[in-house]
Amino acid sequence: MPTPLPAHLPSALTISLWDFSWYTRTGPGEPFADLDRAFAEAVERGYNTVRICAMPLLLSGTGVDTTRLRLGPLGGDYGQRVRWYDVRGTTEIDARAHLLALFEAARRHDCFVILSSWEYQQSPSFAADRSWFDAITAIEPERRAEALADALADLIDFLARHGGLDDRVAFTELHNEVQAGRLTEGLAADEDPVVALRPRLERGLARFRQRHPDRPVTVNYAEVPVGSLRGVPRNVDVAVFHPYVYGVLDELLDTYALRDPSRPFPQDRAERELLRPGAPRLEEWLPPYLAQRARNVAHALHTPAPA
Repeated sequence: MPTPLPAHLPSALTISLWDFSWYTRTGPGEPFADLDRAFAEAVERGYNTVRICAMPLLLSGTGVDTTRLRLGPLGGDYGQRVRWYDVRGTTEIDARAHLLALFEAARRHDCFVILSSWEYQQSPSFAADRSWFDAITAIEPERRAEALADALADLIDFLARHGGLDDRVAFTELHNEVQAGRLTEGLAADEDPVVALRPRLERGLARFRQRHPDRPVTVNYAEVPVGSLRGVPRNVDVAVFHPYVYGVLDELLDTYALRDPSRPFPQDRAERELLRPGAPRLEEWLPPYLAQRARNVAHALHTPAPA
C-alpha cells in the first residue's frame, strides 16, 4: 500500500524546478541571491512547491566540510548562456545553513519542497574542487541508492530538529532521472538500465522507509520508459516521469542534427545562425581541461625523442 502524501499539502502541487540552481546561482544579480524574492516570484506565477537537489550525500554521506562550500562556473566559456549552467561567478555558502534558509523561506511563503538529488549527475561539477565528486563516486554502485536513502533520511531528521521544518517536505526522491546518471555504473552494457536498476532502487526505497515509514518516497525517470515499466520499483509511493515534450527545442535538435550521429553537423549553417563569433568548429570543441590535455598530448607526439 503506497504511503499517502501528507494531509496538510495542497490538493494539487504546482511545481517549479529549482534543481541545484538554488545553491549554485546565489551571487549578486543571480536568480537565487535572495531566497525570499525567489519564493515570492514563484508564488506570483502560481507555484506552491519547488523541487530541489538537496545535496544529501554532500551534507550527510561524505564527510566533506560544507561550512565554506565554494561553487562557481564550470570553467572557461563552458555552459555559458545555457540555463542551469550559466553560473556567473564564484560564491561561498555554508551548505547546511543555506538549506535551512531555503526551508524557512518556504514556510514564510507557504510553499513545499520535493527533496531529490542530482549528485550522480551535474551537482558536483560546480564545486571548486573534486572532494564532493570523489566522495560520492567512491561509494560502490550497488550501494549508492541505499546511501542516498540514508542521507535523505538524515536530512529530514535535521530539518525536524530545526523548528519542525520537515513539515515543508512534500515527498522525497532518492535521485533525479535514475537511469541517466552514475547510478547505473556497474550494470551490464546490454541490459535495460530501467529494469536492471530495480533491485538497487528497491533496496534504497526500503532503507528510507525503515527510517521514515510515514513519509512518501520514490525515484524518478528521464522520459517515460514505456517499454520498461516493469523495471519501476514495486515500492514507490509516487510515480514521477519526465515526458520531455520538446517543442522548439526538438526543432533545434533536429535542424542541427545534435542527437543524430548518422547526419553531419551543419557547421556552416550553425556559424551563421546559432554560434557566437569565434566559436570552435565541432571537431575542435572540448571543455577547457580536455582541450589542454589534447594540446599536451599533441605536443608530446610532435616533440622529437631525446637523442
